[in-house]
Amino acid sequence: MEDVLSSIPEAVVIVHGDRVLYTNPAFTHMFGYSADEAEGAELRELIVPESRAHEHAMLEMALELDAHRATPTVRMNKDGEPVEVSILSSALQVDGARVGCILSFRALSLGNQPDADRNDALHDPLTGLPNCALFSRSPEPCAYPPVAPP
Repeated sequence: MEDVLSSIPEAVVIVHGDRVLYTNPAFTHMFGYSADEAEGAELRELIVPESRAHEHAMLEMALELDAHRATPTVRMNKDGEPVEVSILSSALQVDGARVGCILSFRALSLGNQPDADRNDALHDPLTGLPNCALFSRSPEPCAYPPVAPP
């Protein structure tokens, strides 16, 4: 299982209660925390900016309701720099009981893309209308993560 989780290109973290149990190498690459630094820490304290604490609370409530949620947002790396991500969260179930959650983070990296790619990432490819990535600074998360065309 370790090899499978390590092979996933998105940052993955497994949380039990409010403590980090596992992070994959992509998490270390994205946020700068080694697995040893993250293990046992509170995820909120590691990567959630104070200005986004309300989103973290909403994510926890959605998981309590056993809902899957995709949320475009901003987190911070170890150096305190913002990282634009889409978070996909799911409850971790063992023998039918919720024991934690699994979170995956996909970097949106809009600031480093050429203008055409950035425009594609911010607009619906069919209609050309703005997608929810343009509204990600809103306190209410979007219902779906923005996806840039390949």
